Formats: sequence, C-alpha cells, structure tokens
Amino acid sequence: MAVTLRPASAYTMQELTSIYNQARSDYLVPMQMTPVQLAEHLRRYDIALEASCVAEEDGQPCGLGMLGVRDDRAWITRLGVLLSHRRKGAGHLIVAWLIECARGLALRRVQLEVIHGNDSARKLFESIGFKGFRDLVVLQRAPTAQLPPFTEVDSEPIHVHTCAKLLENYVLDASWVAEPRSILQTGGLTGFALPSGRGWLICCAALDQIEHIVVDPSASRDTARSLLCHLHTRFPAHITTVENIPADSRLVPLYQSLGYTVAFQRLEMALAL
Repeated sequence: MAVTLRPASAYTMQELTSIYNQARSDYLVPMQMTPVQLAEHLRRYDIALEASCVAEEDGQPCGLGMLGVRDDRAWITRLGVLLSHRRKGAGHLIVAWLIECARGLALRRVQLEVIHGNDSARKLFESIGFKGFRDLVVLQRAPTAQLPPFTEVDSEPIHVHTCAKLLENYVLDASWVAEPRSILQTGGLTGFALPSGRGWLICCAALDQIEHIVVDPSASRDTARSLLCHLHTRFPAHITTVENIPADSRLVPLYQSLGYTVAFQRLEMALAL
C-alpha cells in the first residue's frame, strides 16, 4: 500500500472537512461536521495542524488524524480512514505519525478516547501501547424532557472571572474536552450559586444548546439536583450535552433522573512517551 503522509496544515479547512466526513460516514457515531464546526473544534481543543496529518494513496486522501497539544500532553482526535482503505495499515501509520510528532515536541503523554463498540480502533491503539484507564459517558437531554417535581430556588449570578477561577480549582483530572481550558475556550460561560454558599453550577450556554456543565463537587445530592433543575427552568428550550463524564460519577444517576439519556460511552486511553 503506497501511503504517504502530509501535514494537515497543507490542506484547506474545506478539504480537511471533506476528508473527515468521508472517513466517518459509516462510523458508530458519525459526527459529520461543516468547515465552520471543524475550525471551532480546532480552536477549542488546541489542535496543531502542523502536527496533524492526512494520509494519501496515489495522491488521493484516504484518512486523517489530528493532534491537540497542551503543556506536556497531546490528544489524538478526528482520526478516521475511508472504508475502502481500512485494515491495510493506514490507521497505524497515521497514529504512528502523531506519536512521533508528540515525541518531537518533547511531550510526556498522548491521550485519546475510543467509543465503546469500536473494537478495531481499540485493538489498534492497544497494539501501539495505549492503555485504557477510565470509562466515560456522553449524556444528552432534549428540551421536551420532563423534570420531576421540585422546589424552585433563588440564585445569584457568578461573574465570568469567578467562573474561571472556580473551574481552575474544581475541574480536576478531567478528560481533554472537559478540562478548564476547553470550557473557557468554548465561550458562553455562565454560572449561578445558591444563597448561603450551598453550591454553584457553571456551564456554556449558546443560543439553543448547553454544554460543559460543572456542578460544585462539594454540593450534596439534593443541592446538585436543585442546581440542575434551576438550570433547566432558566433554559427550557435548550438541548443539553454533558460530554465525557466519568461513568462512575455520582452525578450520572442524578442526570438520568432529570431526563438525560446516555448517548454513547467512551474508553479513555493513554500512552506514556
């Protein structure tokens, strides 16, 4: 297989989007994107296009992989190979390129997530040396979901600068997309607190969507429930996504009791360099 690899920075955003969508057209969770959405993904998650790559065979793109870089860590994302080129070594070549780029940047660790059920990808990563260490879930809630009976509470807004400080102090050991930097770079940061220091909630709210919910980890279950119910009374028409929450988090059953469903699960993996 005459596969060559080129830096993703050599391609336009339109070209990268087209390659990505073709590679993910039959994926377990397709996640099709527009050029605007892909560019936003690159910005939010610190993707280095010069350390990312596109695979070509006879001059035609057949796959790609992208590398996020933060401090001394890297994150593999948007990895995909066209169906006609799978099981021929292209995926292994792409991942090897990304790892070598991480080594060239003197990074200490590469991390990624693989969706449960994508056994071929998991086997590929394990063959290279990645180890799975945590199960994550992606939860979604439709605006039509009903809240159980609850007592409405008063809240006080949290200034955006205070939100940023709280995130830095309380979002510990999060996956790449849920790290404070990812949340801050998403935009639309909003937060509120219950009186008397009972607890707080921070999220990113756009026109029709809520993302990156962070609930005060010191709040009791009842307080966390009140915070989430209050959130949905404030934003009743919003679709809500909680991405990459640890599967064993105490909040998962609470989210589910409020109309959230598990969209899919991921295994978080890492490779020490």
